[in-house]
Amino acid sequence: MARDKAREAKRLVASGADPVQHKIAQREAKEARQRHAAAAEYWYQPKAQNGRADSTLRLMRGYLDNDVLPALGDKLPTEITRRDCASRRSGKTLRHQR
Repeated sequence: MARDKAREAKRLVASGADPVQHKIAQREAKEARQRHAAAAEYWYQPKAQNGRADSTLRLMRGYLDNDVLPALGDKLPTEITRRDCASRRSGKTLRHQR
């Protein structure tokens, strides 16, 4: 495992990247995805508890899991623009266009 990590670090250095900064960026990206997922659940759960129809909940969950969360990706909440949100709501960014 250590050799694999060393090879990866050498590959990053060869490509001009800083291995430490790369690791920090990966950690921040993972944390951003977790924050997005938590925010989506915070939005979704009251709708599920308030008796929305199963078909509506399936559509909402599908939009969240297949369109919204992947589109936000690794962006930090402060990097998400109104345009990002509006384009997701209007259907301008569809799964098959990615």
